[in-house]
Amino acid sequence: MDEIKTHSTADTPSPSTETPPASTPQPQPENQFGFGLINDQPEKKSSALLYILGSIILIVAVGYTLYDFFNIGSNASAKTALTPSVTMTPAPSPTPVTTANLDKSKLSITVLNGSGKVGVASAMQTILENDGYTVSSIGNADNYNYTETEIHVSPDNQDYLPLLKKDLSGSYTIGTADTNYSGSGAEVIVGAQ
Repeated sequence: MDEIKTHSTADTPSPSTETPPASTPQPQPENQFGFGLINDQPEKKSSALLYILGSIILIVAVGYTLYDFFNIGSNASAKTALTPSVTMTPAPSPTPVTTANLDKSKLSITVLNGSGKVGVASAMQTILENDGYTVSSIGNADNYNYTETEIHVSPDNQDYLPLLKKDLSGSYTIGTADTNYSGSGAEVIVGAQ
């Protein structure tokens, strides 16, 4: 059985009604900046916009950096001017008193035995009186543990301290020498040395 093939016109397109094959997009003309013209596709518009924004940000950053770099010298003096500084001025030194003008007999001295050895307070009294000082009394210290001789002068008689220290240092080892004596005159505590 032979089949007869009929050719239907509906199955094959006619040359006149045939749709042209899809063509590849034609390149758009570009302007001088390399961007497509205004009728570009949306994705080209967004990439161009990003390129412009990135360029603006880069220009601003470089401009600020250059501005800051070249203004360092002018700002340095302003910053330095705002930095507080402390100026130390030395306290005036007291007027030196010559010990040669001091009258040793006007200083009343109490002599105390701080070593526990018998007769050391009397020996100190003799030395001081031979140097011109006035010894008002002798006695025992609060304990016998003093190893060095101590000199305590009242603040009113502080000018005598260097003179008294100098006069006793030839025979005794001087430890504490201060102007904290609460009595009048001076106090000498004889130590073991």
